[in-house]
Amino acid sequence: MDFLDWCDAHRIIVAVFPPHSTHRLQPLDVSLFGPLSTAYTNRLVQWTSKTQGLTGLSKREFWVLFWGALEAAFTPENIASGWRRTGLKPFDPDVVLSQVSKNTDDDSDVESGLDDSIALQEPTARELRRLVDHVVKQSSVSSDTGARKLKRTLESLQAEVELLRHENQGLRETIIREKQRRQRGKALKDYIFDRVDPNSAQVFSPQKIAQARQKKIEMEAQKEEEVLQKRTEKALRQKRVEEQKQLVLERKRQREEKKERKRREKETKQLEREANRQLRIEMKKQNQRSIQPKHQARQNGSDGLEENVGIQDEIIVVLPTVTQPPVLFKPPNEALSTPNTKASTPPSHKTRPKRPSLVVESGREVVVAYRDSGRSQRNRKRPRWLDDFEVN
Repeated sequence: MDFLDWCDAHRIIVAVFPPHSTHRLQPLDVSLFGPLSTAYTNRLVQWTSKTQGLTGLSKREFWVLFWGALEAAFTPENIASGWRRTGLKPFDPDVVLSQVSKNTDDDSDVESGLDDSIALQEPTARELRRLVDHVVKQSSVSSDTGARKLKRTLESLQAEVELLRHENQGLRETIIREKQRRQRGKALKDYIFDRVDPNSAQVFSPQKIAQARQKKIEMEAQKEEEVLQKRTEKALRQKRVEEQKQLVLERKRQREEKKERKRREKETKQLEREANRQLRIEMKKQNQRSIQPKHQARQNGSDGLEENVGIQDEIIVVLPTVTQPPVLFKPPNEALSTPNTKASTPPSHKTRPKRPSLVVESGREVVVAYRDSGRSQRNRKRPRWLDDFEVN
C-alpha cells in the first residue's frame, strides 16, 4: 500500500498486466532484459569454451561477464526502442496486436476448417466426428478399414480427453479453494484486485486506491481490536495465575507458621518439664539434707535408749476434779415469754472440761492422752502431721 500511496502522490497510475504478457507489454522485458540475458549467455558460453569447464565461476569472473553484458544491453537506443516496440510512446496498440496471431474457427463451417492446416483448439466430440466423417468420405474404397479404425481411435481419445479435462478443472478449483483457505497475510490483492477474475488486467485508478485505503484502515482496526482482546485475555489469565500462586504461597506460609508454632509450644513444654524435673530434684535434695539431721538425732536417741536399758517407763494417770458447777442452757427468747404462755425447757447440757485419760512419762518425753467427748467414728486415723498439735 505504501507503493500505491507514493504513486498516487506523484500522479502515477499503476497498471497490472495479465499473466504471460509482460514479454510483449513491458518495455524493460522487450528492450533491456532480453538483450541483457542474450549478451550474458553469449559471454558465459565463450568463457566456458575457453576454460573447457576446468575452473569454476567465482564472483570476480561473474562480475566481469555481467558488467560487459550490462553495458552492451543498457544503451540509450535500447531504452528508447522499448517504449516504441511496446506501443506506449507513441501510443499504438497495433504494434503489439500485430504480433499476436488470432485463430478464428467456425464450428458450423467444416469446409473452411479443412483448408487450414492448424489443428482444432479444444474440439468437441461432435466436431471431431464431423471432421472424421468428411475425411472418410473422400478416401478411397481400399482405405475404408483403416478409416474406420482411425475414427474409432479418435473417438476413444476424444472421450478420454474430455474426462481428463473435466477432472483437471475440478482439481484446479480445489487447489484455488485450498489456497484461499490457507492465506494468512493480507496481500495487496485483498485490497484492490478483482476476486472474480484475478488473472485479468487491473488498473489502479484513484477511486480504487481510495477504496483500498479505507478497506486497509478497517482491516487494520479490526486486527488491532483482535490483538487488544487477546492481550486483555492474556492479562486476565496471568492475573488469575498470579492469584493462584499467591493463594498457594499464603497457604504454605500458614502451614509453616502453624508448624513453627507447634514446634515452639513443644519446646516450651519440654523446657517446662525439664525445669520441673530439676526443681523436683532440688527439692528432693533439700528434703534429704533436712531429714538427715533428724535421722541422726533419732539415731542418737535410740543409742541413748540402748544405754538406759535398766530404766523403765512410768505411767501416771491424772483425773482432775470438777471445779465449776454445771450451767443450764438458756435460749435467747426466754425473756420474750409471756405469763399466758409456758416456756419450754430445753434439755440441759453440761459442759465438761477435757481431762487427760492417760499420761505416759519416760526419760525422753511426756505423752498426755485426752478423751474426746464426741461420738466415736469408725476407721478414723489421726494424720501424722498433727502429732505436734492438740485437737479441741
